[in-house]
Amino acid sequence: YSRLMAHSLEGTSWSRIWGSVALAAFALHLGGAVFEAVVFVPLWMSNLPASAAAFAANAARPDAARFFHPLAFGVFFATALAWFSSLSTRGRRRLWLSLAMAAALALLVIAFGWLDACERDLFGAAAVADKDGATIHALAGDWMRAAGVRMLVLLVGAAAALRAHATVAQGGDATAPSSR
Repeated sequence: YSRLMAHSLEGTSWSRIWGSVALAAFALHLGGAVFEAVVFVPLWMSNLPASAAAFAANAARPDAARFFHPLAFGVFFATALAWFSSLSTRGRRRLWLSLAMAAALALLVIAFGWLDACERDLFGAAAVADKDGATIHALAGDWMRAAGVRMLVLLVGAAAALRAHATVAQGGDATAPSSR
């Protein structure tokens, strides 16, 4: 049975293992983003700008960067290892891993370049105190757009990682390097 499975799945064992880790990391990050959108965002978006000021002043508020930054690196690291360990194979798995890799790179850009800047402007040291209501509304809108794009990237990445994980070889032993 194990020989049959080894010949029917596309990709190396290391690529499949790291692909599973990447899929789990995408799913965990997506779950965390949904939790953030459902639980924490209503706390600071309910009555702008007062709710954002109260949320920023709360010393016990969770820091999203402590959770999402390591996850974003984990998603990228696992996806990169799955992608690099599949260099010797060709086929649909490689294409799905390439899409997952693009999503992982986009996630890094969104998390560190867009969301982090929005959160720093909204909840940083002197974030809300010196801003007027229109600026806070604009920053909240920027954060919502960035979070929406992050959700889309996470969905695409998770779907691509799942498709790569479920890819079955088409005819013959796809675990062997291609002769092309």
